[in-house]
Amino acid sequence: DVCSSDLVALLLEMTRASDREVVCVAWNSLGHLYYSRQDYLRAREWYQKAAETGDAYAISMLETLARSHS
Repeated sequence: DVCSSDLVALLLEMTRASDREVVCVAWNSLGHLYYSRQDYLRAREWYQKAAETGDAYAISMLETLARSHS
């Protein structure tokens, strides 16, 4: 039987996870913006932030930057 405090805790955790996803999307978007402007140093900074959350796209972009724009 699930009590209301368990549901509140679950909802709070889901909100935090959702917020993290939104922030990660924003960091990737900034990385893409700078990458498209060929500002690879700034792109790397934003992709690094997203990669630290475990984001696969950001990790891939960091690998691309390491290979192509070191």
